[in-house]
Amino acid sequence: MKEYGDRVVYLRHAVNSGASASRNTGIDRASGDYIAFLDSDDVWSETKLERQIQFMKINGLEVSVTSFAVGYQGKRGVEIKNRPYIEITTEDCLWGVYSAPGTTLICSTQLMKAVNGYNTQYKRLEDWELFFKLTKHTKIGFLNKNPAFIFPSGGTSVSIIKESCDLLIRDAPLLLGDNYHKYQRKLKAGVDFEFAVACWKVGEYRRSLWYFTTSYLKSPFNHQSFGIILLPAIKKRVFNIDN
Repeated sequence: MKEYGDRVVYLRHAVNSGASASRNTGIDRASGDYIAFLDSDDVWSETKLERQIQFMKINGLEVSVTSFAVGYQGKRGVEIKNRPYIEITTEDCLWGVYSAPGTTLICSTQLMKAVNGYNTQYKRLEDWELFFKLTKHTKIGFLNKNPAFIFPSGGTSVSIIKESCDLLIRDAPLLLGDNYHKYQRKLKAGVDFEFAVACWKVGEYRRSLWYFTTSYLKSPFNHQSFGIILLPAIKKRVFNIDN
């Protein structure tokens, strides 16, 4: 970082306090008009910030995310993750956050501070909780231009994912407010789907299938998670068709 001089401020916690606390430290120190995140194992295109902020200004947006490419090891290679969004609303967030905001999110500093940033109780799914807070204030714009490249990191333990899923269900009445009773079944379906995927990734296939089933039964119609995650995966593995 030394080559950038005073253009970059390096902040270090004395003790590793997790992603949410680290981002909050950056948010607290931020003094510019926008806050953007870039996880340490990912890459932006050289024009990502310029293009995305221009998109936000043209459309009067306070916050936006983008599509992205993912680089997998082995035969999977690079996959483009286009999402079926024009903008992201609270109802879209019931199914999860599928836009890699740890690397694609740009938000006005004023709005990010107004919602108090990230909830440090969440060891995972912290973006999900944040998006509910953001969509209380505004819609989240979506730029389908793939200006970010994601390198998948190692898996998280199932117990940590379960703990965060339980926190989200616990906090749902506050996060959804007057819409809680309207949306609670879809949110529970989305949470079960998230946990099913986590189980599948670590080889707990029977447990995974159970939660895929409970997710479907809680919301058998217009289940966005199946359309966004499972259908493209099946098309890619079986027919070699990108989403």
